[in-house]
Amino acid sequence: MNRAALILLSLATPHALAQDADAPRGIVRRVILDRELNRRVVDVLSASPTELTVVGDRGRPENIPLANIAAWLPESPAARSAVLVPLAGEVQRPRGLLGLADGQVLAGELGESTKGERVSWRSVLLGVREFSIEAVHAIALGDTSLPTESPKEDTATFTNGDTLAGFVAELGETDLTIEVGGQPRKAEYDRLRSVAFTTPVLPRKGSYLWLEDGSVLSIGAIAGAGRSSRELIVGWNGAEVPVPLTQVVAYAAEAGGLVGLSSLLPSAERPTPGRAWAAGIERGLADAPLGAADVTLPGPMVVEWTLPPRASRLSTLAVLPPASRVWGDCEVRFELIRGGQATELRRVRLNGTTPETPINVAIEPATAGSAGPTQAVLRVTLEPGERGPIQDRVVLVQPLLSLSAAR
Repeated sequence: MNRAALILLSLATPHALAQDADAPRGIVRRVILDRELNRRVVDVLSASPTELTVVGDRGRPENIPLANIAAWLPESPAARSAVLVPLAGEVQRPRGLLGLADGQVLAGELGESTKGERVSWRSVLLGVREFSIEAVHAIALGDTSLPTESPKEDTATFTNGDTLAGFVAELGETDLTIEVGGQPRKAEYDRLRSVAFTTPVLPRKGSYLWLEDGSVLSIGAIAGAGRSSRELIVGWNGAEVPVPLTQVVAYAAEAGGLVGLSSLLPSAERPTPGRAWAAGIERGLADAPLGAADVTLPGPMVVEWTLPPRASRLSTLAVLPPASRVWGDCEVRFELIRGGQATELRRVRLNGTTPETPINVAIEPATAGSAGPTQAVLRVTLEPGERGPIQDRVVLVQPLLSLSAAR
C-alpha cells in the first residue's frame, strides 16, 4: 500500500463531522490511533512519504511516522444521512443501503435490471453493479439502517412494522416475491423498510474505508491521488476507483484486528453493592466505523463483557460529560477476570477538576498450562465518590479492542 497516498485520507472534510469552531477552514480534525492504540486528536496539515504533519495539543506542527498508524476515526459520531439526494430529472428508484456478505455496504438505489436472483445496484461512487442474491446479506430502503442479524428465514419488513418470513424467490423491478408457507406473496419496494436474507455476514478482513454516505468499502490498496488533491484512487473489486476525499469518514489498515466494545453485548450488568437498581448501559450508533461507538454508564454500576479470545489491548477515553461536572465525582475501575481471578488494569477518578482520562491497557494472554477457562472478562465498575451518586455519569469514548495475530 502506498502510505503517502493513505495520508491523503486525513484531508477528507465530511460536512457532517463535528469540527472545532477555532480550526481554520479546510483543516480536518481526526482521531489517530497508533499500533498500540494510543489515541490522539489532531488537526491534519500535510504528509510526506514517511510522516504525517499535524498540529496536536502542543499547538505547533509536528511529525508522526506513518508506519505506526493503525486507524483513523472521526472525532465524534457522524450525523450523516445514508439517503442520496436525487439528481434533477432522475427517475425515482428505491434508495438506501445494500449490505454484502463480506461486510461491505453500498449506498445507492436498486437498478432497473434487478431481476430473478440478480440484484442490480446503482452507486454514485461505483456506478451500476450486479450481485448474486447469495452475496447479499440485506437491503435497507429509505433512511432505515441495515439489519445486522441473519434471520432463520428471509424476512421482509414493511414500513408499518409488519413482517413476512419465508423464501425470497424472485426480485423484480418494482417488487419482490416471497414464498410464505409455499404460497407466493408480492411485496412492493415502496412499502418495504428492509429485506434480510439468511446469508450471514463474514468478519471483515484487510483494509476498509467508511464513507459519508454510509458506504463501507473493502479496498485492496490505495493506489495514489486522483486528478486533484481532493481525490483518492483505491483498488476495489479488481479495478481502480476514484473516491472523493470529502466522502472519507474513517479508515482501518486491518479491520479484522480491531473490535469496538460497543459491538459486544454485556455478559452482566448489575448495581454496585448497596444499591438496589442500575440502569443499563447506553450504546451509540450501531453503524459507527469499526463498531467504535461510545458506551455510556448512566450511574453507579458494574458491567462485564466476555472478550474475544485474542483480545490484547483496550483503548478508550473515560469522560465525565459537561452536564455532570458540577456535582459529579466518581471512580471508574477496569479489571480483567480470568479463571475466577480479578486483576486490576486501571483505576481513575473523574470530577469537575479532572473530567477525562485516557485509558490504554494491555490484556495479558493466559499463561500456558494455566488451569481454568482462558476466556477473559472485562469488568468496568463505576463507584460513587464523596458526593454520592448524583451526576455520576461516565462516557467511554470510542472504546476499541485490538486483537493479536492468529497463530
